[in-house]
Amino acid sequence: MEAVVSAVQTDSYDAHILEQAVQTHFSRLNVQDVIRPGMRVCLKPNLLGKHAPEAAVTTHCELVKQVVRRLEAMGVKDIVIADSPGGPYTQGALDGIYRATGMQRVEDETSATLNRDTGHVARKSDEAALCREFSVINPIAEADVVINLPKLKTHGMVMLSAGVKNLLGCVPGLQKPELHFRFQDKADFCRMLLDLSLLVKPVLTIVDAVDSMEGNGPSGGSILHTGMTFASRDVYALDLALCAFTGIPADQVWTVRHAMATGLCPDTPNAIRWAGDAPRPAAFQMPDSRTLDFTSHVPGPLRKSAGAIMGRLFEARPVIDRGKCIGCGKCEESCAPKAVVIRERKARLDASKCIKCYCCHEMCPVQAVRIKRPFFLRK
Repeated sequence: MEAVVSAVQTDSYDAHILEQAVQTHFSRLNVQDVIRPGMRVCLKPNLLGKHAPEAAVTTHCELVKQVVRRLEAMGVKDIVIADSPGGPYTQGALDGIYRATGMQRVEDETSATLNRDTGHVARKSDEAALCREFSVINPIAEADVVINLPKLKTHGMVMLSAGVKNLLGCVPGLQKPELHFRFQDKADFCRMLLDLSLLVKPVLTIVDAVDSMEGNGPSGGSILHTGMTFASRDVYALDLALCAFTGIPADQVWTVRHAMATGLCPDTPNAIRWAGDAPRPAAFQMPDSRTLDFTSHVPGPLRKSAGAIMGRLFEARPVIDRGKCIGCGKCEESCAPKAVVIRERKARLDASKCIKCYCCHEMCPVQAVRIKRPFFLRK
């Protein structure tokens, strides 16, 4: 299938503007070819935590609502909205996030149902290269088709949080930090994400890039109004296109790099066909966790050893501002190697155990965890 990405200028979260944008994406991409009445459709937004829609951390509830409305107009009656956010995967935690993110209003005002089933099942993938079995939350496993609804953000570990990265929320609760622990190398972690995407196989991805997040995303960055929505039936081509839009080199995003190497997407954004006008690049600010790679200048036999040494020299690390810390324990529960513990109502980080997954930074509700770069890489 040709790599087609639909881009629509979407200046605000006004219901009428989003309705028109969603309708345009569905029409351009011939969504009726893959979604029909009688199907069970699961919408997978980014619901990282208890963040208001205007914080630009989660997929905006109005976009989700307009996707539901479009499906309703197509005659689809079985629609569930589901994500496994950070932290424990419990009904109480889900209900709190649904209220904070505005998703409860979507359920109240449409025929869609918010998922409250916290069960999961094991699923295997014959297409996987590294991780062949995943636990997948029930609404994803039971759906006929999955529509992926990510928020466009930079990301401390994987650089780009968009189509492929959003699917990590198909894995239940605290099994996500376990995957970080199993796949500590960034390239391996992103290969695992690609394996998960090959298992879930979203038939459509629509990206909320009306207000995006730059800098130290996915939760501690700055809001950047980019005024766009993007969509594609090809999640890999879409992420490649978003590298061009954000200004992130594709070879620095390992999910995209793996997708190009394995032929899942073109090897250049120039090979993507834009439906609508190709957007002007937005030049996102990068996370402080980004690293510099000089190994291309090192002779091949020495490259692996040089990469390990340079990784230690140039890699950023999380640090805890104990003045801001409220002792909630979100960092501790999300830390698979147990590098973070709560003592005397404050978080403490054992740097010798840290695997640089930045889950503590991602989950902190008060931004008490910051990313510290080596002094010679600071501006």
